[in-house]
Amino acid sequence: MDSARFKAAIAMFPMFFRAGGWIALAATHYNFVREIPMLANYEVRLTIGPWDQKWIYVIAKFVTKPKSKSKKSDKPSEQPASVASSSDNENSLFNASLRTPADIISTTGSPIPPSETPTSIQQADTSRSLKAVAASLAAEPEADGATLHTIVVSQCCFKMGRITVPPALVLAINGFSVPSTNASAAPYSRTNPPPHWARAKAVMSRPRGGSTRALQNLLKGGWRDVPLEDRWWDRAMGGSVEERRKQRLEVVQALGLGMSGVRNL
Repeated sequence: MDSARFKAAIAMFPMFFRAGGWIALAATHYNFVREIPMLANYEVRLTIGPWDQKWIYVIAKFVTKPKSKSKKSDKPSEQPASVASSSDNENSLFNASLRTPADIISTTGSPIPPSETPTSIQQADTSRSLKAVAASLAAEPEADGATLHTIVVSQCCFKMGRITVPPALVLAINGFSVPSTNASAAPYSRTNPPPHWARAKAVMSRPRGGSTRALQNLLKGGWRDVPLEDRWWDRAMGGSVEERRKQRLEVVQALGLGMSGVRNL
């Protein structure tokens, strides 16, 4: 898992590392769906999940490629009990109904302290939260029919020294962007960059008036001095990307809430 995360980070965030940034790993959550046979070949497929102003979540799936179909095995493979069927989540991977110890409602004038919550309730709610998140992430089958074995959610943050950098800014300076709203337009690429790329190059590229030092200053806190309406990195990650980010963030944050309940067990 470490090597997969490292390889993905180098490929996805070269400008951030060039400026001297690093990535801190805060937590890793595993859900084992089914075992990988001994000596079997498998793939680790990483995708960028949601993020907030501090944390970014990276989703990894351990899968094996399907073998060639035979005439005798035309039956669809059964989903394990912990994985929701696709019919339960037609519109999104992240439609799970989550409940954690933080959701317990007090009928008195003051909230219930964590220490007063029965251990059995905390344990059950934590277990349900973890299973619901895993079910949401695993609900949609792989496009190529690969078999899912394990889901891993890594909680990370971007750092310049000890300063935390907003994930949206790091994504934007490395070329990530909301897709074009023009369906007939060509996809964004090196030769057809997204609209915000000129602003990013003005900070990073010496021919455009930028420099590595200017990028470092922006990442080290200079972004705070940029007015909200002029933060091009937020616009770059807006639109449909922002809608999905908010929806998925609610799901993965339940992992942290569930683990917080474990502290009192």
